[in-house]
Amino acid sequence: MALGLNNLPMPSLIRAMNPMLSKEDKRNVQQMRKLASFLLGDFEGALSPSGDGLQASSQRLRKLLPVVREFAPQLRDFGALLGVRLSEKAVSRGLNWASSRLG
Repeated sequence: MALGLNNLPMPSLIRAMNPMLSKEDKRNVQQMRKLASFLLGDFEGALSPSGDGLQASSQRLRKLLPVVREFAPQLRDFGALLGVRLSEKAVSRGLNWASSRLG
């Protein structure tokens, strides 16, 4: 695995924080990205009707957009909090890796 800078080798700490993903993991990451986009205010981008049977649910959600827009500030706050918590998890994974290397 290499970083995007001239294919430099990736340090093991970075590899520990970014394990290989299964198909299910990749799907979950994609869904989390859509959720984060939605929570941070990109309602249309998060509700794109393309893909695995999401068109019907996207149409239902589009009808709720006026209500969602009303609560947009609270959704953005929640999205920011979610981002912080996920960052804490990544840091925790890195610290666990480092402690396992030292001890």
